[in-house]
Amino acid sequence: MASTSQYWQPSLFGRGEPSFDAAFPRLRRIPLDGRVYIEHLPRWLSGDIALFEHLRSRSQWRGGKRWMYEREVAVPRMTAGYDDDNRHPVIDAMSDALSSRYQRPLSAIGLAYYRDGEDSVAWHGDRVEFGAAKASTTPWDAQVVIAIVSLGEPRRFMLRRAGAGAGAGDDDEPRVSLSLNLGWGDLVVMGPGCQSDYEHCVPKQAKAGPRISVQFRQRHE
Repeated sequence: MASTSQYWQPSLFGRGEPSFDAAFPRLRRIPLDGRVYIEHLPRWLSGDIALFEHLRSRSQWRGGKRWMYEREVAVPRMTAGYDDDNRHPVIDAMSDALSSRYQRPLSAIGLAYYRDGEDSVAWHGDRVEFGAAKASTTPWDAQVVIAIVSLGEPRRFMLRRAGAGAGAGDDDEPRVSLSLNLGWGDLVVMGPGCQSDYEHCVPKQAKAGPRISVQFRQRHE
């Protein structure tokens, strides 16, 4: 397995103090169908290198295990919470800006660390139930919005219709609805319906450098 620094090639754009534009200039909406969309803003966060190193060094990274093919295997990435040990004012400010734009509290923050191209996440839709949705006649996963800011080296972020990949591999291209390379402070927002109607993944990728995904979700109530 490659070391975490072997393919680490910081962008010149990523140097300096972390900052972003809360007006969301150049934000592009990408329809997936007549109802569901994602929004994409390349390099929303400038100075992402400093934030990457802050989170990499201060977070309590942990591995996990899951059952697959009747045996327990390691989850191929590291995860961490967001707390006083790794708190950063620009992350709090991004949470406020995203919450204001999407009119819901995107204040539940989580982190995923992809150390190299062997780390990945399989096709899935997020399945976290929120109290506000329990009282609604609309299923929770048709309402939920998830925003992700990518720090570090770009990785492929792929979406496909839920159920489209039965029997397919993680990177089965013909079934993919959309593929983006996300890194260097890029923002992607999965709008309402993405979790119920679509799945997303970050597949394994040869010669990929380290990446941290900062995820902003609606707080559980």
